[in-house]
Amino acid sequence: MRRLRYFLAVLPLLGCGASDSTGVSLPPPPPTQLAIDVRYLSELSAQQQAVVAAAADKWMHALVIDLGAFQLSSPSGECFADEPALRETHDNLLLFVSVAPIDGQHGVIAYTQICQQSARDSLPTVSHIRIDADDIDSIEVKGLLPSIVTHEMAHALGFNPQVYAQKRLVEGSVSDPYFTGSAARTEFGQKIPGYGGNSVPLENLDQLGTQSSHWRWSVFGDELMISSILPGYRYPLSTITLGLFRDIGYNVNMSVADPYPIYSIMAGPTGELRIPLGNDIVAARTSRIVTPVRR
Repeated sequence: MRRLRYFLAVLPLLGCGASDSTGVSLPPPPPTQLAIDVRYLSELSAQQQAVVAAAADKWMHALVIDLGAFQLSSPSGECFADEPALRETHDNLLLFVSVAPIDGQHGVIAYTQICQQSARDSLPTVSHIRIDADDIDSIEVKGLLPSIVTHEMAHALGFNPQVYAQKRLVEGSVSDPYFTGSAARTEFGQKIPGYGGNSVPLENLDQLGTQSSHWRWSVFGDELMISSILPGYRYPLSTITLGLFRDIGYNVNMSVADPYPIYSIMAGPTGELRIPLGNDIVAARTSRIVTPVRR
């Protein structure tokens, strides 16, 4: 198992400064920030690891928080099949990344599990992202891997009903679920003014109701956390998504957000080119609540 830890000062690992999806340099990181410890459970190419590193770096600039230190003690396989046993004190988020078969080609491209959460604020402390071994080459060739990894990392960090439903920040029905956090609602009103429904609308195509884990594609169009991947979309990280992270307990650096909106849903490709992501949240075998030993 390879271990790779990313901190603010290790941007030279990529051979360049941090940049967003538009290629513009990110602002200098704040003095107190999130740290994401990525541990690979399978072989990834240097280029694939660079994609993971860039996604982690973007989120570490966006989420300005020290989650604290946690005493991790769990047996192997508690959360997912190939999870190693944990016996350590760990700072911030521990993120396992693996590439392994899921369901063959053109099914579930990737999924995320939250394995452990902080007793203080319910924010994830251990998560897992799995990318389907039968799909990774094709999505990499199509240039979709950076968007998918950044998207799944958002789920691993808390854009996940396992977090916001616990905080009672979601309401509505199967046909109209919506996120109720004030920061996300404020940003939504500024970016998509005149919307006549309940804000902020979560996806209603997956019939998950208040367990929905994506923004509604028919309203948001091209945005990082919609429930589909389409070639030609740019998947910007909007201030609405960053507002959600503020609502669930993170401090947020809004200057990391990408320009949004870019264009409407009707301007992009549809039909057989659409890759659904509505099934990319998987329940952990066991989810632990851990108490921080240091804030």
